[in-house]
Amino acid sequence: MLDLYVYTINLGGQQMAALSLLTPEEVDRYGLVSEAVLGEVDPRRPDMTIENFTANEDFLTLMHRIVAHFAPELPVVQKQAEKLKNGPVYVIDRRTVDAGEKPPFEDVLGWFAIRDGALQLESYNPNPNYQLLSNNGPVQLDPFLEARLLEAITLACERKQNA
Repeated sequence: MLDLYVYTINLGGQQMAALSLLTPEEVDRYGLVSEAVLGEVDPRRPDMTIENFTANEDFLTLMHRIVAHFAPELPVVQKQAEKLKNGPVYVIDRRTVDAGEKPPFEDVLGWFAIRDGALQLESYNPNPNYQLLSNNGPVQLDPFLEARLLEAITLACERKQNA
């Protein structure tokens, strides 16, 4: 499970709370790198709900790039492709707990096309309705995808530091 940290930031003269994957030590070293910020909430609100959460497009873009590139290596995706033969294979956020039930559409990260049992590698479609924060909690990726995402964020931090 991804560790989340909350940082108070000033956006256009308004105080906001940024939800980030960077530790305080990493923020001290690199700053608050956009790709590591899931989104913002209004810190004056007593609750953190999906209604007062604004997702960060930079983070979503990076996460979907990781899913598109690495999800085909997941055994669950490979098994679904073999079983389905033709159609879409969905990549599901792990916060969906009822494996036997259809997940809420907001918990579907995206999908790949399957043709004749073969996953079409370039066919990933991000779900435009995916929510980083839903009523089921914050994003929870497969551990393999999570590790790749954290590696990509580390690279983004190092690029920012060397720029």
